[in-house]
Amino acid sequence: MKECQAIHHLSHVSRQFTSELGECLWGNAVINIQCPDLFFDFFEDRPQIWKHVKGISLFIYWTNIDDSANFGALLLRISKFVSRHLDLRVFSIHMVPDYHGLTDISRFERLKSWITAFRGLKIGEKFTVHIEPFTAMSNLDHRVKKLSTRLSDLWLPDSLRAAKVKV
Repeated sequence: MKECQAIHHLSHVSRQFTSELGECLWGNAVINIQCPDLFFDFFEDRPQIWKHVKGISLFIYWTNIDDSANFGALLLRISKFVSRHLDLRVFSIHMVPDYHGLTDISRFERLKSWITAFRGLKIGEKFTVHIEPFTAMSNLDHRVKKLSTRLSDLWLPDSLRAAKVKV
């Protein structure tokens, strides 16, 4: 806690020092967004960090899929914001399913509707989809791996798709 207080006091030395301190603290930052609904609350209040953020990990819980139309609209807004304001190298999706999410194929069909949001992302190096199963679902590991691969291929941003073809 004392370290945070010291940094807070240092941030008031001068504008130049505050800028350099911010660059040091935020340089190459990877932000974990546990609740996508709060994405804009975080980023819109902090335009000074936009140029420093180089990665985002976005967590999607299976309940979001049940409201796929509204959530898809939110993902599209996030994608447009990221592409306009951030220079990301890495974007990761972490999906946290429930048992039915891995066994109900209709839910996968709903995930396809989010293709527009992810394909439009401007990412420099890497896009990944991780599905984080509950330990009680270890008997579904093969489905988890297969779904992760399918979604990574389906949602791969066009900015990386072109680079993948060149290689």
